[in-house]
Amino acid sequence: MNKTPSLIDQNNETSPTAKHPEPACGERWTQESQKRHEWIAVAAYFKAERRGFASNHEWDDWLEAELDYAQWQVEEYLMILEEDGGATMIGLQRLAQSIGIEHPESIHTKTDLIQAIQCACQLLPCFRTGAEEQCKLVPDCQWRAECKKLIAEWKRHEKHH
Repeated sequence: MNKTPSLIDQNNETSPTAKHPEPACGERWTQESQKRHEWIAVAAYFKAERRGFASNHEWDDWLEAELDYAQWQVEEYLMILEEDGGATMIGLQRLAQSIGIEHPESIHTKTDLIQAIQCACQLLPCFRTGAEEQCKLVPDCQWRAECKKLIAEWKRHEKHH
């Protein structure tokens, strides 16, 4: 049985700890999709159980569980960034894929990827817009530190050109 790579392994282009060859792209997508679906199904069940299985709330439970999953994946990814350094395109694409964003490989900039991830987490896609007032609207933004790093990098680049 192939081990699904964790986000720790996925943030690196190649994982030095991988013991099995990485599954083909389609196989990895299927594994990630199945893992995501199972996690959301279990979480939705427990949400329904907490409210006594009242009818007509199944979709609410499912959508809330999807959002919980996306936020959990983002939190895990950002914790890894604190340890490993900056975000990579591959890491962001894999994060986007893991939370259900279709065809993240067709998104070609870190900014656009992070904004798509923010949308999937039902957040204002404000990453790297430079609008300070938007930053103040979301005081607990998960992306604040990474955003500040990229803005500083962008401003340094602008000064040299």
